[in-house]
Amino acid sequence: GNRANISFSTTDANDFRILLSSLAGQGFFLDSDLMPPELVVVETLKSTVDVNTSIKTDVAYCVDVLQVHTNTIVSVISPNDELLIDCQPANTSYDVHLTEYGTYTLLYQGIDAEGNVAEKTLVVNVVDKTSPTVELNKNELTCAVNEEVELPVATFSDNLTETENIECYISY
Repeated sequence: GNRANISFSTTDANDFRILLSSLAGQGFFLDSDLMPPELVVVETLKSTVDVNTSIKTDVAYCVDVLQVHTNTIVSVISPNDELLIDCQPANTSYDVHLTEYGTYTLLYQGIDAEGNVAEKTLVVNVVDKTSPTVELNKNELTCAVNEEVELPVATFSDNLTETENIECYISY
């Protein structure tokens, strides 16, 4: 672990002072805290999911060398910039239903009593993981050599892409 060694000497037992100018790498002067707290997010989220998936926000906490009182909050923003969770305590998880394709932003903030802020941003990308489907009006064709044949009619569908934008290639 970390170890601190302090040595001192004094000639007057009634006038004993120690000047501490930094602690754990955080300098401080004139009773002011200039450093943000240390923010820890327990990351468990998948970065890519399918639409209509529910997630739980990760739990987070912060610690500060000089401040006992800290506040850790989380906000969740949808792909269309809608605030789904607004500055809620991050020491618990929240259920979020991802109903839109795009990037959801989870913003975690650790704030100490002096107002110093540490931030961490996580993203969850909602993507289309479902392949398009093809339906044929005929599954089997039989014909003689040099005989004309009518190819089956194909109907394409997709949960996200308009059918007019689906490309089909026929090889024979």
